[in-house]
Amino acid sequence: MSVGDEEWPAARVFHITGGIRALNLDRSVVEFQPMTLGGKVCRLHCRSYRGVFVDIRKLHLGIVGTDTYAHALELEGKAPPDWRVFREGWPSWEQGQKWAEIANAGFETQNGYVWDLAARISHQWRVCSWRVRQASQAYAEQLVGCSKKNALTAGTRFEDGFTSLAYIAIQSYLVDICILRDYLAEFVANVVWKTDLRPDSSRITTMAGLLKKVLPSIPPEDSLVQGIKIVVTGGGWLENLGHYRDLVVHTAPLTTAKGRLFAIIEHVPFPEGQMIPYVRLPLPTNPKEIRTRRANNEHFSDFKAQFDAFAEAASQQYTYIDALDYVWEVHGQMADFAATIAETSPIEGRKMTFDSSNIIGDIRISE
Repeated sequence: MSVGDEEWPAARVFHITGGIRALNLDRSVVEFQPMTLGGKVCRLHCRSYRGVFVDIRKLHLGIVGTDTYAHALELEGKAPPDWRVFREGWPSWEQGQKWAEIANAGFETQNGYVWDLAARISHQWRVCSWRVRQASQAYAEQLVGCSKKNALTAGTRFEDGFTSLAYIAIQSYLVDICILRDYLAEFVANVVWKTDLRPDSSRITTMAGLLKKVLPSIPPEDSLVQGIKIVVTGGGWLENLGHYRDLVVHTAPLTTAKGRLFAIIEHVPFPEGQMIPYVRLPLPTNPKEIRTRRANNEHFSDFKAQFDAFAEAASQQYTYIDALDYVWEVHGQMADFAATIAETSPIEGRKMTFDSSNIIGDIRISE
């Protein structure tokens, strides 16, 4: 396949679902890791820098995100790569930028509360995006470990030292994305709907507070009301996220279920009959039901039984979803949700500028 004339400005590592990596370090060549089950290295020759995304997805591989190395310091390990979660673009990175602009507008208008809250939201986007990378890295480490042990039989369920670390990464994401959820709820309640709050009402800082104390009093024709109700009730994605977070924090923390949680090896077909292994980490599909049973004391007679119940729900005899796939999906949904809220902000974001009005002294360039 011939290579076009487009420039290749940076080296990239594509994080693929299941712990697979696609290394685009040498212009048009993309090399996949790990090797195939037959011991071969799969390489893909792409026509353009932008077209690599399309070419990878033609192989029915999901792209979680990319590490981009555009500077010598990044290539030498002296600075971190530019990591971004991919979802038909970079919506979560864009939200981090958008909320930083709202924070800057709050600062310029001397609205200290908006400045502080929007800055927290922007920062939390960076935290959550990095948590996605940590989860993806944990999958890759799990897969590398299996490859080195040659334990790659499809359908194999196993647990080793990497498995619990991967579940820790997933749990950390669930906790941090729900912090972001509550920050956004705080913004809606106290900034977007500020005029609808009772003067003597306390500040709302959680999604639960927004739903119980604020939402019922907002006119139903408000553009945000129906959008929020859809995602937080009736099995909506944000309601389900809350159940997962509460499950791992209050019921059966993933970090303490060593010896019961497990990973699964699967295979993805590549051209010429080759197969590449990848990893799945099951999450139960019924987190609310598990929490309800515990609350009603239906199946728990002691502390150990709590973990047994979680492990049973995650075992192969039950339906499950892959943890990294779920994290990636929720991350994109939260970006869409945050974008909707940002559009309703009474304070429009402003990009930070540097000119004679805010630069003190001369500008010097040092080599």
